[in-house]
Amino acid sequence: MEELVAQVAASGEAEDVKQLLLQALLLNSAGAEASSSQDFDSLLAKLRAARGRPQLAPDAQTVFLREGAWRLLGASKNSAKVAPRVEVFSGGHFLHDGSIGIIGLLGAIANKQAQEIKLGLPEVRISNTSLVVSVDTADSTPDRRRTLSYVANLTPLAPTIFQRSVQTLVLPEPIGTLEPLMRASDLIEVIYSDEDLLVVRDESGASEYLVHESVEKPNELEASGAGGEVFFRPRVLA
Repeated sequence: MEELVAQVAASGEAEDVKQLLLQALLLNSAGAEASSSQDFDSLLAKLRAARGRPQLAPDAQTVFLREGAWRLLGASKNSAKVAPRVEVFSGGHFLHDGSIGIIGLLGAIANKQAQEIKLGLPEVRISNTSLVVSVDTADSTPDRRRTLSYVANLTPLAPTIFQRSVQTLVLPEPIGTLEPLMRASDLIEVIYSDEDLLVVRDESGASEYLVHESVEKPNELEASGAGGEVFFRPRVLA
């Protein structure tokens, strides 16, 4: 993978770089290839250099955020990042400390259990200024789903910067729906955005890579090209 990253990134062609980044994210999520966060960050730097500023919405006031479902398929690690903490209180409240993150808040809940809960791939739904993040536990079945989720508001502070404020946190029964005891919010910056790929960075400097649901899932990838390399084919939307 490193050789292919260097070859395509050196070309400087934005679409080539974007396709390789999407391929790396999809393969990484499927466990087919051990791409590193450095690969993602290197390709993103090339893509941003070729494309410039993030795409703006039609009103030109904020960055373009395509509505619908996104999958968190990659993240860059930040050694300085402090793990978020969360405490659940009686009366349907919780208290959160640290970056919320796409998975940070839910991951903090999972890690607090006596037996650590393993989480699947998070799904992120964006609708206007609302953000809904949900993830099933690894032991979920069609007959017994255990889902963790939260709902947050996105308040624009600048064209690419938003305040993310958690409104509710939903945990499996018997806990159910919780509201923050004190305001749970952080700042995120959209550092790349188009119809297929969304990359956000939190206050700690950690980046999260989201791929839109319209891009084919890992089990729909096909082998093609020289050397049997695997490339994704964006789904044609009706």
